[in-house]
Amino acid sequence: MKQNYFLSIALVSCALCCQSAFAQDEASSDVATFENITLEDEGYWAGDENGDDFFGMGYYSAVQSGGYSVDNYYIPDWSYWFGYAVSNRTSTEYKALSDQYNSCVGSGVNGSKNYLVAYPDGSMWGVDPAINVVGEAKVVPGFYITNTAWVVEAITVSDGMTDGPFTLGDYFKITIHAWDAEGDETASRDFYLADYRYANESDCYYVKDWTYVDLSRLGEAVMFSFSFESSRNNDYGMATPAYFCVDDFGAEGTEIERPDVPTTGIENIQLANQNAEPVLYNLQGVRIDRSAAKGGVYIRMTGNKAEKVYIR
Repeated sequence: MKQNYFLSIALVSCALCCQSAFAQDEASSDVATFENITLEDEGYWAGDENGDDFFGMGYYSAVQSGGYSVDNYYIPDWSYWFGYAVSNRTSTEYKALSDQYNSCVGSGVNGSKNYLVAYPDGSMWGVDPAINVVGEAKVVPGFYITNTAWVVEAITVSDGMTDGPFTLGDYFKITIHAWDAEGDETASRDFYLADYRYANESDCYYVKDWTYVDLSRLGEAVMFSFSFESSRNNDYGMATPAYFCVDDFGAEGTEIERPDVPTTGIENIQLANQNAEPVLYNLQGVRIDRSAAKGGVYIRMTGNKAEKVYIR
């Protein structure tokens, strides 16, 4: 990551001068609201050819708002971008790839116009698109996050890649990585954009509103990158779209405390016959007759191997 970090910083210093074509006067606040970015109505910005050369195939730009800048990589011949785009789309529907710029809320935080659409997967290029602190390392309070319309479609219905809607046991999360000025990762934390792992279905949720994420626990940092994990995968990797939306980066707020996901309660169960037929347990570790099992999540033990199953 060190090499990629210093490459990013070098590109940021060059590309900040390129954003004047689409940026208004910078907001005085340190919070990145992205309202300083000029967009057409129902529009978006996902990169342009005013940035710095990227591998001779595309362009890198750094978009600044408040005390932060975000990385964008744009390859016009492929009609492709990754990193961070800026949108003011109000539709909350996903019907085609052009709807990748739609959030599930339809506005920024508190009804503001602009927000970021994050697609920070640069693994095939060996780069980590990041949200960067402009200036020296500091403790960042936090930011607001929500799902894109595409992710909600995948979670609640199916988007062609995800095999049916999420059911009990499914989840979709990001891991937030904090980095120092030497390019070393200093801390990280997980945040669930959808969590269906609870025993009680009423506790299961996906993020459908702007929701605060606390970053102060990660300490001082100069850069934040993101990775993904989902319970839905296929032969090509994660099937859930690797997107989320960001607004008011650097803002103060209070994070919602979610109930803990219960443990299975079967960690110490041992079967005398390692070749025994599969045995079913509920999430409290009580053995259940298969014929008596109602719809829900159970633990199936075969020998000492445990796996979570969903019975309809």
